[in-house]
Formats: sequence, C-alpha cells, structure tokens
Amino acid sequence: MRCSRLLISLLPLVLLTPYLLVGKPLIPEREYVIRFGYLGLDKPVSVRSGPDGELYVYGLTEAFKYELQRQAFMVRVDKGLSWQLIFGSKFSEEPVDMYVSMGKVYLFGNVEGSCSYPYMMVVSRDGKVELAKKVGDCTKVTGVHVYAGQIYLAGVIKGKGFVTRVNEKRVVWTKLLDFTPSVVRYSMGYVYVSGTVDGKLHLVKLTADIGKVMWAVRVGANYELEVKDVEPADGVYLVGSYKGVHGLLIKLTRLGSLEWAKYLESSGEIRAARKSGLLKVMGKSVDGKCWLAQFEGSGQADWYVAWGGVDCHDLALKGGYAYLAGVSEGQGISGRPFYIKPLDLRVSVKNLDLKLKDARLSFDELKFEYRDRGLKEGSYDQDVLLIRLKVGMNKPSDFCSLTFNEFPRLFRYYAVSVDEEMNKPQLSEFKGSGRKEDSYVVALGGPMINKELSWESYGVKFFSKGGHYAGFTFRGVDYVAEYGRRDYAVIIYDCDSMRVWVGGITRFGTRAGLLWLLRNPDYVAEKGLVLVKWEGNGVVEEWQVTRVYP
Repeated sequence: MRCSRLLISLLPLVLLTPYLLVGKPLIPEREYVIRFGYLGLDKPVSVRSGPDGELYVYGLTEAFKYELQRQAFMVRVDKGLSWQLIFGSKFSEEPVDMYVSMGKVYLFGNVEGSCSYPYMMVVSRDGKVELAKKVGDCTKVTGVHVYAGQIYLAGVIKGKGFVTRVNEKRVVWTKLLDFTPSVVRYSMGYVYVSGTVDGKLHLVKLTADIGKVMWAVRVGANYELEVKDVEPADGVYLVGSYKGVHGLLIKLTRLGSLEWAKYLESSGEIRAARKSGLLKVMGKSVDGKCWLAQFEGSGQADWYVAWGGVDCHDLALKGGYAYLAGVSEGQGISGRPFYIKPLDLRVSVKNLDLKLKDARLSFDELKFEYRDRGLKEGSYDQDVLLIRLKVGMNKPSDFCSLTFNEFPRLFRYYAVSVDEEMNKPQLSEFKGSGRKEDSYVVALGGPMINKELSWESYGVKFFSKGGHYAGFTFRGVDYVAEYGRRDYAVIIYDCDSMRVWVGGITRFGTRAGLLWLLRNPDYVAEKGLVLVKWEGNGVVEEWQVTRVYP
C-alpha cells in the first residue's frame, strides 16, 4: 500500500438485519464508510464529533522497516478527509484519548520509556498545533475527560493511582488513589473515576472544584469483572466484561447504590458506552464481530446490530447518528444476525471509606515534530474504517431534536422558588419535576441557580452590579436588563445530555425564555443556542418576547 498520501475510499457496507426482542425488525441506516491508512498497521483509539458535525479520529500508526516506527495520527473528516496530523518520536507514542471542547481538539497519550510521561496537545479545528505539554515524570495516563476547557486525567504516578484536574496553564489539584484507574468522566460538577482491582470494580465520585470525595463503592460478583467505560447520565453506567466473555452493563444511582446489573451472554466485552437519548454501547463478540446496541432505561435491549470484517475501537454520537471507528480486517464487511438477551447479574455493592492524599504533578512545555501528510510505505497493511449509521429515526425519544410530538410531554422541569411560582401553568405541561442532572430536563434559572453549567463555554458571560446580575455579554455585545421592564434570556440545548437550560438575567427573563421555548422547540433544537428579549411592564406575556440571536 502506498502511503505517501492518505488513501480514502468509500466502501459499500452490508449491515445485518437486527431484530427487536419483540420481533419487529429495525435497520439502522448506513450513510457512508470512509477507509484510510498510514504507515502500515493503523489503529484508531478515539473518535469525536465537532460542533459543526465534523469528526476527528485519533490513533496509532506503526510499521517495521529496519526498526519499529510508531507515531500518533489525527485526521479531521467532513464526509472526506480535510486534513491530517502525524506526530511523535517514531518509536514510543501511545495515544490514549481525544476530546473536542470550546472550539479546540485535545489529544492525550503517553511517551513510553524507562521513565514514561504523558503528553497533551491542543490543536485548532483547522489543524494548527497551539500547545504541547508534558504532564508529570515517570507517569502514565490511562483515562481522560475534557469539559469546557477543564481537563481530568487518571493514571499511575510512581506506582500509585492518581486523578488530576488541569487546564492549559496549570495543575489545579491532584489526588492519589488506592487503586489503578482506567476511566475518568466529568458530569454536572462531579468527576467519576473507575478501575478494576482483583476482579472487582472500584468507582469514586469527587467534586470537580477541589477533588473532594463524595462517595466510593466496590462492585463485585462471583466471577471477575473488568471495567472499560463509565457514562454518567440519568445514573452512572459501568460497562466492560464479565468472566472475560460476556458483556457487562451495570447501572448505579447518582448516590452510588445499585439500580440493576446485566450481562450479555457470549457477547464479548463492551468497549464504549455513550448516552444521547437512550444508552448505546459498542463491543466485540467472542467470535470477532463488532456490534452496536441500544438499551432502554431498565436495561433491556431495544435494538442491536453486528457485522464482521471490522474490529471496532470507539463510538461517538451526534444527533441521530452513531460513528464507529475501527480497523479493517481485510475480508470485507459482512456477517450474520447477532442476538442480545440481557440477563440479570447478581452483584454486591459495598461502600468504601476512602481518604485521598494530595500529590504534586509537574506541567512543562513539550516539543513535538509533526507532519501534515502521509508517511512512507510500511511493511503491513491494516486500514482504519470510519462508519456512520443513522440510529435515531426509529424511536421518537432518541431524536437529537425537540419536536412538538415529544416536547414538552417527554421532558421534566427543574425550577426553584420564584421561577416555579411564576410559571406553574406552563410547567404543568411537562411530565413532572426532575433533577437538573437528569436527561430530558429543562432547567430554569441563570448562573446563580445553575452554577454547574459553564455558561462561558457557550460564549455567554453574566455580569453583576450592586450584588445582583445586571446583564450578560455575548459576542462582544452587552445585553442589560431593566428590572420589571426589559430582560433577556439564554436558551441552551445540549444534544448529548438531552438537557435544555433557560437562564434569564432576572426572573422575568427566565419566564420569557420558557415561553419562547414552548412555542419554538424545533428552532432551539436546530440552533442549539438562542437569545430572546422581553419588554413590558411587570407581567411577561408571550407576544412581548422576541428573538435577538441568531
């Protein structure tokens, strides 16, 4: 295979016909497959979606020609490849994970050696390297999560497990763990860290601001369990393997107690879990097939599909689409039906008394050599596959959009104090009240009420005057309220968590935002962020509310 330039080909994909457990067929619609290769043996480790629907694939490419050459690669895909970046020392890169946050792409990995160290790179969406950092000495990163420019890393430092929060400038805090973590995830102001110890799963919930332990649990069974991914959503989902050959799926409550535990017989390990609407998990079966399944909140399989010829490594969701990044196994993409029947699994959940010690972590500048084109031909041929499936069209609750058919009746609301009192007639249209950390929730209130939301990550900066919020700035324009006469609200729709945030400068703005949302849910779903204005005299009426952005 010539790799002096990137090879791209759109391939036909034959997906198997999956079946619902009730017998009704459902076929996720395949839209395209992209195939590309570099040195020789190419393996993706992460696929992420960007704000404009673009995709980023991050992985490892290696070949042996006189000596082993290993480098990290990243590509941007817009229905075809837009640009590529290959970097490293040629011998020792180990990519770990990648995230897209605040208009930037964050790459993480380890440089192996006698004293290994993690690296962090920040790349613009047009492929320019903005920053490279070395994180710690004799350290290895095993798990990563990035949210609103804040970075959470888990790994091992000098033989001890650790979790840390950093940003592009400094280390905020670092805590030592009594187990080796493999996964770290951020959600709604908390950090979840998990790892496997002697066949049991350990899970710790910490506050994101200072790393304070909220609770810690150990999940065990009669046979060995192994965790591969954690997805905090309407609870905390842990996925992995059971006995080494069965997929493992466990749901805990936000307080760390067991809700249910399932295993998928002979399905192989579950490698990734993502939740947008309903939970989707991806794995590799014991006979080598890549599979994707969707689960109801009770742990029952809604649909499932599997195919051979590809070894899947990561999963991303965007809108009603699933993106699978894997490796071509050379015999074409095909297979036979794959059946999933979730079976109940008896597990024990024990609370742990965990006290974490502080630690210091160095954070230094790092230089990388990188290229923006393919490398020379390698000795082996193994290509990367990127598959896009339309998975959200067969179940209304899984649309990544709000429609009049499901909004607001399938949503709950979160409101406190005066926001609830002012809007009782409108809130009665919702399914009921809920928690703001749940999916399918509309949360009312600005930054004083909803402090967990990073408003600035959406470009909105609230400012105060005289001890009260007086306005906010968006794209260089100040929007200033006049109490009881003029107000503004920000409406934010987060597709991945299926949450809507409505924040006014004062109570009048919040009510105005809610009224506009109820009348225009499809528009909010399409744009993701909307600003509205109200002008009146102490009573907010629907006809007084107008849109000012976009």
